[in-house]
Amino acid sequence: MNPNASGLEVVEVKDLADGDFTNALKGVEAVIHCAAPSFADPTTPSLVVWKGAYDGTVHLIEQSLKAGIKKFIYTGTFMNLFGDNGKSAFGAELVGPSDWNMIKQEDVYMKDDNPAGPVMAYLGAKVLAERKMWEFAEANPQVDFTSVIPSGIYGPFANNFPRPSNIPGLSTNQFIYMLLNGGPEGPNTYPPIFVGHTVDVRDVAKAHILALSADPLPNKQQKRFILSEGVHKWPEVADMVRKERPELAPRMPGKDAVPPTQTEAPLDTSLAQKLLGFEYRQWQEMFLTGIDECLKWEASRV
Repeated sequence: MNPNASGLEVVEVKDLADGDFTNALKGVEAVIHCAAPSFADPTTPSLVVWKGAYDGTVHLIEQSLKAGIKKFIYTGTFMNLFGDNGKSAFGAELVGPSDWNMIKQEDVYMKDDNPAGPVMAYLGAKVLAERKMWEFAEANPQVDFTSVIPSGIYGPFANNFPRPSNIPGLSTNQFIYMLLNGGPEGPNTYPPIFVGHTVDVRDVAKAHILALSADPLPNKQQKRFILSEGVHKWPEVADMVRKERPELAPRMPGKDAVPPTQTEAPLDTSLAQKLLGFEYRQWQEMFLTGIDECLKWEASRV
């Protein structure tokens, strides 16, 4: 792409954990780091997930500091917030920016044959990478660090996003596809996905951009923007689909289908609303556009 025509320069990153970004970071004032290997494909080696999500983050921060960047914005996950092995995610107590998942690296057992699998490798890497980022923030007060912490992300792909070659390529929209096709127990069953908090992918993108203009917090407070439009569990989503897309009603879970337990703890999203000042998109639009992406993918496989 011609950077003189659009102001955008595209640089290929072949290895986030070990690459040299010196030239790409020349003259850069702010970095938004939202790249990480997908945990959605169970065949992805856990070590690959770990290295990309943890080593890649640390490596990029180190190179960014060397290049003299002024702002660093990191994409976390709301599972970073829940201690006690995630139990608080299902409770009734308010969870906010000062709360942390207490997972340790030894809990993840990082080897090629990691029995915990790519999901645990991803979770551990995201928690520990964010903690490491705040260590960098403490040691480098001249840089404004930010964490954007979204809950379950759904919604449309970018217009020029290529059609995925497999279901894991749908990313978290594959959970919506499970709603259409049924979970492991077969058609007309609920997805075995425990996430109840949701946010539109477009709102997550907007939060990252708005964070570029957000001032540092006083007294070295950690700027952690929690993003969640609300809690929307699978039965509610299925009812909405039956109403808004009646032609898909036969694909929804049956009356006797048992939904999974999903996260529902109240989240303190006030910091994001106060400093970024935006309104969330409606959850119905988020799920319906996610369904559209799943149906487009399904049609492309015929």
